[in-house]
Amino acid sequence: MASEIAPPWSKLQESLQKILTDSGGVNNALSNPSVQFLPHFLAETSAVSARERLGVYCDAYFLRILESLGSDFPTLKEFLGDKNFRHLIADYLKDHPSRFKNISLIGERLPKFVSRHPLNRKFGFLADLSRLEWEVLSCLYRDRLSPLNLESLRQIPEKSWPKARFILDPSVRFIELDWDVDRLWNERMLARAKKRSLKIKKSERSLLIVRDHQWVQVRALGLEESTALKRLRGGASLGNLCDFLENSRKFQVKPGAIQVWIRDWISSGVLKRLVFP
Repeated sequence: MASEIAPPWSKLQESLQKILTDSGGVNNALSNPSVQFLPHFLAETSAVSARERLGVYCDAYFLRILESLGSDFPTLKEFLGDKNFRHLIADYLKDHPSRFKNISLIGERLPKFVSRHPLNRKFGFLADLSRLEWEVLSCLYRDRLSPLNLESLRQIPEKSWPKARFILDPSVRFIELDWDVDRLWNERMLARAKKRSLKIKKSERSLLIVRDHQWVQVRALGLEESTALKRLRGGASLGNLCDFLENSRKFQVKPGAIQVWIRDWISSGVLKRLVFP
């Protein structure tokens, strides 16, 4: 096709992108009339055709995304196995082809997609598991504040504590789920056979996700503790929180529970700043 006049460079680039990002592969991409001209302008040899050369790049593109999403959703991948996970991601990219320059953002819409996928209808909890893993990833990418100085807290006069307001670490995440998939995530290092033997139950979960000095921690919270921590995040003072819990008919907080929670939140890196109006 040497006599053909090549289209503008921008047209060649646009067509090549359409082919490389088609999750159906090169043959499916070239069924689109708008890009069928492209192989005519690619060098080929007697051993390797232009179509085959395009296929190499198409496969490499998909496999790189598959590898990246497998790293972002490791528990989901390990539970499903390589074959099912590959099919899931291929289906996902058909509906949501990558439009990001940053590969770490590609999985943002995967949890919602999984909720509608046949695999979720089979296992039930995959959407919750993928939501949890995306929140873990988001938590991991956030910067952490330095720890609270416990010695400085001891210097605060008792009368000042009711006005105290706590600032949560930027990495803190709350997520409400319908299945106890945190058990599966916390046992993610188990062999696949043992993972499948875990009985994931339908159970409403309020999870706390926070980045510590090692990695990310995921912990289920009771209703009272979850409510208390969320109110602190919303700007409630310690005095307001105590009054709310004491006067609420919905909660039954044991004496001393708030002090225990605060010590735990500080030691686990959830609470990072203390301010006074």
